[in-house]
Order: sequence, then C-alpha cells, then structure tokens
Amino acid sequence: MEKNNITISTAVVFKSDNIDTDKIIPARFLKAVSRGNFGEKLFCDLRTNPNFCLNQYTGNRKILITGNNFGCGSSREHAVWALYDYGFRVIIGAGFADIFKNNAFNNGLLPLILPEEQCNILAQKAIANHDTVFEVSVEAQTVGIQGGEKYHFNIDPFRRECLINGSDTTQWLLNMKEEIIAFEKHNSR
Repeated sequence: MEKNNITISTAVVFKSDNIDTDKIIPARFLKAVSRGNFGEKLFCDLRTNPNFCLNQYTGNRKILITGNNFGCGSSREHAVWALYDYGFRVIIGAGFADIFKNNAFNNGLLPLILPEEQCNILAQKAIANHDTVFEVSVEAQTVGIQGGEKYHFNIDPFRRECLINGSDTTQWLLNMKEEIIAFEKHNSR
C-alpha cells in the first residue's frame, strides 16, 4: 500500500448526498476479486452525461469533495478500489457509510470528514477555480487551500499511523512480528 501522508492536488467536486456503492461502481463490473482496472468503470453510468463532474475536469486530481453519507449501500470493496485506481487518495465529505469508511482506510484512501459548512466552502473554492490547489496532511490532520486557511479534521490514531506508513492492518501486525514473538516467549513461562 502507498504511503498517504501529504496530498497536494486540485479537486473534483461531486456534491451529492447518499451516493451508494452501486453508483460508484455498478454491480455488473464486480466479477473480479482482485484490484485492478476498476478506475475506468468509476461512476460509469453517471459519466454518460457530458455534464457529470468527472467529465468537467482535466488532469490527475487526487481529491474528491462530496456530500454526506458517501459510500452507502452494499459493502463492496470494489467501490474503494475504483476510486483509488482512478487516482483519488482523499475523499472529503460530511460523512461516510461505516463499511465504506473502513474499506477506504484498509486500502490507503483517506475518508476525510469535515462539518458540512467547511465541505461547502472547499467545494465552492474548487468550483470557482478548477485550478485551486488543496493540501491535505494526515500527520497534521489539516486540509485547506495550499498556502491558505486550514481546517482541522480528526482521525483515529491507529488509522493515521497506517496511512502515514502505507500499512493496512495485516501489514501493521506483520511489522510487529518480532515484538509478538518476544511477548509470546516471555508470557509462555
């Protein structure tokens, strides 16, 4: 998994609430059980509309600003794979479905929760100027316009450490192998 500590990028704005995983990646594309090539299917039914947000932006944008309850619906991990494969590393919203949020963290995608007012301010700035550059720091737990006002966000310390180090929960445990063996030897007496 890639390290995800500092993200500096322009943003795509898809300011809608209750975007379910079937909109993120339709069920007909879920035949694969391993990651790869899901980015081209991201929001594919919505992308048929030339006015859809992904069709309005150019360049590699790593930040998606959305509404509340993003990732609701089924628990498919493919939704996170599609977002990540497309190039997103941060999704900013007022809230996320719990399973989606956990899947995101486990795959190196930051589901960044801000109050709706702050989400709206960031979205308005991105819409007003598509070249607005945002900076997200997992370590500092801040997000904002690069060189401008920053907003603080909360993140679980364990999830924060995993993102900064590029580890999922399994890799985190494997990195502690020596300590686990030493603990077992010490406590098996």
